[in-house]
Amino acid sequence: MNAEAATTSVFGGWISLNVSPALLLERSRLKACLRHAVGPVVLEITEHVAIEDYRAFRAAVPTVGRGVHIAVDDAGAGFASFRHILELRPDYVKLDIGLVHEIDHDRVRQALVAGIVYFAQMSGCKLIAEGVETEPELKLLRTLGVHLGQGYLLGRPAGLTVGALSGQPVANAARGGRRTPVPTEAARS
Repeated sequence: MNAEAATTSVFGGWISLNVSPALLLERSRLKACLRHAVGPVVLEITEHVAIEDYRAFRAAVPTVGRGVHIAVDDAGAGFASFRHILELRPDYVKLDIGLVHEIDHDRVRQALVAGIVYFAQMSGCKLIAEGVETEPELKLLRTLGVHLGQGYLLGRPAGLTVGALSGQPVANAARGGRRTPVPTEAARS
C-alpha cells in the first residue's frame, strides 16, 4: 500500500484499500497513506485474519481519517462471518464469489442472498456482489436487490497505466483489476 494508491477517486466513486485488522489498529502507516486521499475511502477488511478485539477495532476506525468507510470483504468466506458483520456494522458488505457464482441456478444461494439483502436494508449497509460473470447472475442479483457489483462481466482486469504513476486517474488499480464496484443497473445497457 502506498500514498499514490489513495490519491485517485476511481470513476467518480471511491478508492478501496484491502487492510488487515492489525494495520487498522496500528494506525500510523494507514493514516500516512490516507492523508493524501482526495475522495471517499473504503477500507476492505480482509477475511484472512480474525479480529481479536472488536471494540478496539471499532474505536480505531474514526481515528484514521475523515470520510473513511468500512467494508467486510468476501462475506461468506474465511473469518468474514455473520458475527464479523454484526460486530463491525460495516457501510458495505461484499458478497463472496462463492455466494454469487451460478446464483441463477441455485435456489439455496438465492434464499441466502435474499436474507442478506433484507439484513442490509434493515441495517443501512450496502451490498456489493463479487465475481459477477454472467448476464443471468447479474439479472438475478438485480431482482434480489443487490445494486452494486464487480466481476468480469462488469469490467475485465487491466494493468496499471503510466498515468497511474503520475497521479492521473486509474481505471483498474488494486490487484490488476477493477476494484471499484459499479452499479449493476448501469453495467450492461
